[in-house]
Amino acid sequence: MIIAVVITILALLGLVGTQIYWISNAVNLRQANFRRSVDEAVNKVVHNLEKMETADRIRARMYENPGLIIYEYHGFYLRFVS
Repeated sequence: MIIAVVITILALLGLVGTQIYWISNAVNLRQANFRRSVDEAVNKVVHNLEKMETADRIRARMYENPGLIIYEYHGFYLRFVS
C-alpha cells in the first residue's frame, strides 16, 4: 500500500515537473518572438526614416539647383545637370 502511494507521488511530481518545463519553454519562446517582432518593427521604422531623409536631401538639392535631374536606379541616385 505504501509503495503504491510513493509511486503515485513520484509520478505526479514527474508530471508537474514536465508541465513546469513546458510552460517555461513556452514563455521563453513568446518572449523571443516578441523581441524579434519589436526588432523588425524598429528596423522598418529606421529604414522608412532613412528613405524620407534621403528624399528630403534630394528635394533640397533640386531646389538649390533647378537644372538638376535625379534618377533612381536600384537604390542609387544618379545626378545629371542639364
